[in-house]
Amino acid sequence: MRIFDIYRDITERLKTDIPSIKYFDYWNNQHLFEDNYPFPTPACFISVSSGSFSELSANVQITEINLSVYLMDIIAEDTYNAPASEKIKTYQDILEGIYNSLNGQELTSLTEITKTNFENIVEHPAVYLFKQEFSGAVVAEV
Repeated sequence: MRIFDIYRDITERLKTDIPSIKYFDYWNNQHLFEDNYPFPTPACFISVSSGSFSELSANVQITEINLSVYLMDIIAEDTYNAPASEKIKTYQDILEGIYNSLNGQELTSLTEITKTNFENIVEHPAVYLFKQEFSGAVVAEV
């Protein structure tokens, strides 16, 4: 299973389940580079990486997959017209939607998805950036 296949499956699931997310992309620290703007927000960025590998049998291998799902919005432009408390409720709804879409679920490319961490990343006062981490497994014949 390729990393892109997992990314595509996760993105399609979230697009279907959470239509309020306006933009999806593979995570590459987009918020740190002005050339990456503008993109519609709230935006969802996804990072997929492999963890440990183990052999189930001579020809079957299981790979632990680490998945990070970032939710980002830029708030500097509209803070006056949309109080932060209202935006936080929207983000909480989206974050809960991400959790419900992935935790305990199985996709074509990934099984045993479990949330492992949540983080509110504060790097810039005008950017809301939340990160949810999940783990899963891929079983493949080698």
